[in-house]
Amino acid sequence: MQGEIDILIKKLNGSLNPKEAVLFDNWINQSIENKKFYEKLLLLKSQGGDLQELQNLDTHKAWEAVLNKVESRKTIVQMPVRRKLSFWHYAAVAAVAGILITLNFLYRPFKDVTDYSNTLSIETEDGAIEVIDSERTIKLFDKAGSQIASQQADTLSYKFSQAKKEIAYNTLNVPNGNTFTLKLGDGSVVRLNAGSRLTYPVNFKPGQERLLSLKGEAYFMVSKSKKQPFIINTHGVNVEVLGTSFNINSYSEDNTVAVALVEGSVKMYDDLDKDSQSIMLSPNQLGLYTKQEATLNVTDADMWEHTAWLAGRLIIRDASFSDILKKIERKYGVRVINKNTTIKEERFNASFDVETVTEVLEAFAIDTPFNFTYKDNVITITDI
Repeated sequence: MQGEIDILIKKLNGSLNPKEAVLFDNWINQSIENKKFYEKLLLLKSQGGDLQELQNLDTHKAWEAVLNKVESRKTIVQMPVRRKLSFWHYAAVAAVAGILITLNFLYRPFKDVTDYSNTLSIETEDGAIEVIDSERTIKLFDKAGSQIASQQADTLSYKFSQAKKEIAYNTLNVPNGNTFTLKLGDGSVVRLNAGSRLTYPVNFKPGQERLLSLKGEAYFMVSKSKKQPFIINTHGVNVEVLGTSFNINSYSEDNTVAVALVEGSVKMYDDLDKDSQSIMLSPNQLGLYTKQEATLNVTDADMWEHTAWLAGRLIIRDASFSDILKKIERKYGVRVINKNTTIKEERFNASFDVETVTEVLEAFAIDTPFNFTYKDNVITITDI
């Protein structure tokens, strides 16, 4: 348990190494409870709390007491059994730290912490949140006060920087209804689709891997560097490249991770056991990782279907209406409530470009009639 506590403290101090940064990002994105807990730690730090007290726990007694409480409540989504990093281990760490925070702030209750999950924003290495507004320009600075990046419209560009000690990481959050371009200091370019989150290095070390963590969908154009493999971790699978262009679709609610290779070559393998199974992709091939079974497969694919979102198009191929509604929510930044059970599993093929969300739903209603209302950014679908 002490190791996980150290990771939380190092994150708050901005001193995570690349592997720890990936572990932390995977943990915080597992549930809203984890995210809220980390926000409370940020508040504790900002109000002068001594985070090192976490390291003075009687770990054995604390573990036993908290494990019993956590197992009875089970409020956080459990990780797959095959994973080596135990869900209960993380949950217990969070709960033990929560006990300490409650004691420290017995007479100083927590203030409300702003939720940035639905905001286009950047979390910097020290845990600060910078909100992005396309109508203004922002600049990012490192701990030494040197400028490392600047934003213009829908693009954030980083300067090349060599890490003096540990590699620093930032996290870009792109909410539904938005897309955004990220230019890394090594020359790589990433275009993030709506509802996506990417943790990435802001500086680099010669000969050391370039590690990133993705939740959602993004198109990568990776700068070549034979001595510095570019590795994206996403939902149990690693995608490793040297220099190439490809798309990754890896939303939490989907059952698969799909990697569509446009040019170059990529390798996909289990993130915890590189030698257990792996696949190599060639251009115009699709690599599929099934999350529940942890299996990898390769098939030929039409790249346009997987990259059309870059041109603002919504391509639907043999998709259930339920899955289509998820795509609509992400693209248009709306919430959809479907009370029409008869259409739920109907499957469709369609292609949209400049249509509004209302026009898209009207098109489906022509084929399979239903009613819908659109008010306060919420769409409700009902029977006729």
